[in-house]
Amino acid sequence: MAETARSEDIEELLGEHPGELQRIERRLRERLLDAMPEGRETVDMGSKLLAYSLGTRMQDLCFAIIAHKSHVNLQLADGADLPDPDGMVEGTGKRVRHVKLRSVEDADRPAVARLIAAQLAGARAASEASSVEPTFFVSQAAFRAWLDEHHEFPTELLVGFYKKGSGRPSITWPEAVDEALCFGWIDGVRKGIDEERYSNRFTPRKPRSTWSARNIKRVEELTAQGRMRPAGRKAFQARLEENSGIYSYEQREAATLPAELEAQFEANPAAWAWFQARPPGYRKAAIWWVTSAKKEETRLRRLETLIADSEAGRTVAPLTTPSK
Repeated sequence: MAETARSEDIEELLGEHPGELQRIERRLRERLLDAMPEGRETVDMGSKLLAYSLGTRMQDLCFAIIAHKSHVNLQLADGADLPDPDGMVEGTGKRVRHVKLRSVEDADRPAVARLIAAQLAGARAASEASSVEPTFFVSQAAFRAWLDEHHEFPTELLVGFYKKGSGRPSITWPEAVDEALCFGWIDGVRKGIDEERYSNRFTPRKPRSTWSARNIKRVEELTAQGRMRPAGRKAFQARLEENSGIYSYEQREAATLPAELEAQFEANPAAWAWFQARPPGYRKAAIWWVTSAKKEETRLRRLETLIADSEAGRTVAPLTTPSK
């Protein structure tokens, strides 16, 4: 790593955490130091965390390591945008997410390595793109014309957008995504430029690119409209089933109780009736809370809790909004 924190500060922070927590922190630190040789490590004694970034700006932050009573959180600065087929990423922030690690073995899981690599890939690309002037298109047709001519050759394009309140003619982000899909390209992370402008990096899709359920549906609509081009159809046809519709928020939306668990729930008529009367958003969140548990005994325990709370006419505790 290009710049590491003072060893005295590292030891002071880690020394506050006992046994396994400290071992997890040290293992995560090793992995991050190896993964980002150009990075920068800092210690925040006030917040009790280790931070890792690709520069000195706030937007350069990539990771943070934070110890809690029973686990260590690996914070991912762009966790909301990372593919998470293993369902490890947690949190509800606009961008930041975290992974809970309870053992050194957790820190060594391949899924953690993939998340670290994905976070760094996006951060490095954003860092490179920030030094490139964005190209602004006054209309959707103008961007389509550019893609028609250039989609096979450049490796990326930083597209600039004017916000509606600016009064400047500009393609919108949804319009740009539609055209990118037509030509087999994909959008990246949105970055603000100033009060009136922002940018988004567009690149050709890779063979193992993740497809969101929304984009799959949109391609079907664009196909019906006759707007898809050969490169876009080729990219869509090459997608892998295991890389389609795998974002955690999509899995949550599609979550259903297995038949045997639903039968157990229905066996308590009062609980089932109260649950069915709840808003759809609550039902989906509660079902996801039950089914997302990795161990069967945890799923059964959560279902029993949900049934008991429903019978009592109360919201299950993990989904209760704290009072202010």
